Amino acid sequence: MSRPFCFHPQVAPWLKQGPHGLSLTLFTHRQTPLQAAWIETPDAPPLALTRTAQHGELLLWCAELPRRPEQEACRYRFRLLIDGRPCWLHAGGLDGAEPGFEHGFHTHGALRPPQWAQDQVVYQLEPEGFCTGEPAGAALAGIQNRLYYLQSLGVTALYLNPLAAPDKMQQERLQADVRVPHEAQLAELGALLHQRGMRLLLDAEPYLACERHAVAAQPPNGVRLPQGIDGWRLAPARGPERTTAPEQAQALCQALKQDNPDTYLLGERPSGSLDQGGLMDGIVNEQGFTDPVRAFLAGQDVHGQPLPLSARELLQRLQQARMLLPLSSQLSQLNLLDGYASPRLFSLLQGDLALMRAAVTLLFTYTGVPCIFYGDEIGLQDGAEPDSRHGFPWDSTQWHHLLHDHYRRLIRLRKTHPALRRGDFHKLHAGEHSLVFARTLESDVVLTALNRHPDKARTLRLPIWQAGSLASRFTDPETRDKFEVVKGEIQLTIPPRTARVLLAS
Repeated sequence: MSRPFCFHPQVAPWLKQGPHGLSLTLFTHRQTPLQAAWIETPDAPPLALTRTAQHGELLLWCAELPRRPEQEACRYRFRLLIDGRPCWLHAGGLDGAEPGFEHGFHTHGALRPPQWAQDQVVYQLEPEGFCTGEPAGAALAGIQNRLYYLQSLGVTALYLNPLAAPDKMQQERLQADVRVPHEAQLAELGALLHQRGMRLLLDAEPYLACERHAVAAQPPNGVRLPQGIDGWRLAPARGPERTTAPEQAQALCQALKQDNPDTYLLGERPSGSLDQGGLMDGIVNEQGFTDPVRAFLAGQDVHGQPLPLSARELLQRLQQARMLLPLSSQLSQLNLLDGYASPRLFSLLQGDLALMRAAVTLLFTYTGVPCIFYGDEIGLQDGAEPDSRHGFPWDSTQWHHLLHDHYRRLIRLRKTHPALRRGDFHKLHAGEHSLVFARTLESDVVLTALNRHPDKARTLRLPIWQAGSLASRFTDPETRDKFEVVKGEIQLTIPPRTARVLLAS
């Protein structure tokens, strides 16, 4: 082999917490001349792995790393002796130079995001934009009349923002009790959503008192938050207009988790979001998904400046972001293509339906929780003026029905394949314009293949064995094309400006 292949799956049954520690598995190709392997941690001597079995083209090396279930964050890496030379496998890949433990694989015993979060399809909306022309209070009531549409699309959770902040004069009077904006309407909307088996997420920012108030979940010393909310986004202060300092966010996280451990808490970025006492469940993944995907497909950065990005560079950016989080938080991060603070991707793509469909395929097959910005699913674009935002057109003759059907199809696919909600991630190919990755969970394997080239198809031989799959065939559920696995590989052609999804069978 030209390059040794080693891979550490981070999902069961290859990684699991047992009564005495973490059971870990290392995969190597049967032709990789691996002579010995050890697990290294910052606080214990190296632990040798034992070769245990063969799994298709792969050899399995296993060990049990002593860790208590409640133990805090653990970083580990693998030291390998391959053909007489040492190298290291860490979260960034295989490396001939010894890496720091900050690049290691990451587990966090105290960090247990709510299981329900990973199963959601989130719909982010501005009440006034979704229910066109109505003020926030009336718009909240209007959302109730549109729940049938959201459920028919496949949405399972609403993320409302922004809502009007509490009255500024009330904050300045230092009253102990800060009024909850739209409290009655939110309570009614939340109750209706729960009756339908749906969830409600809000930004905490509008409900937080000014800096002279101590932040807590209940009066008399802080903010009274609406009841019955399933999840919150908390953003540390980044300017004079923000009111939430990191220590305030930590206090609020602790209070919310004490009140309901199943609350879904989102931060803004990996470097700070998981430091709040280990209580943040994930991030709003703009740096680790939105920004690089928009650069790859539209060639622009978040400020609208040119930023060409190859498929290889895209996957590198995605991997760098994943390295900062344990897998449980990767699976709970909120991925989005658009938001209220940025131009719509469909507008940046100048209405290119094929590339937009490819972006949506990435959204629903990548690691994390997909979040749809209202109107994206029917091809809504921005107005001609900067920062202009159209309301939702309820006249369906104005919709891009092919795009709407594509959203519905991918939502159904995500709901029926556990690998897309809880599976590991493995890169199979990365080039200039094309990429292929696998999501795997036991026998459930889903491949995503994308080619952004404007007019050239790309034909690839894909090493399916690298994902640990023993499937004999893959099927494209949209075209019904079938691909036989021969010696652990399939041959696949990706048309230009297209993303394909293949399912193991």
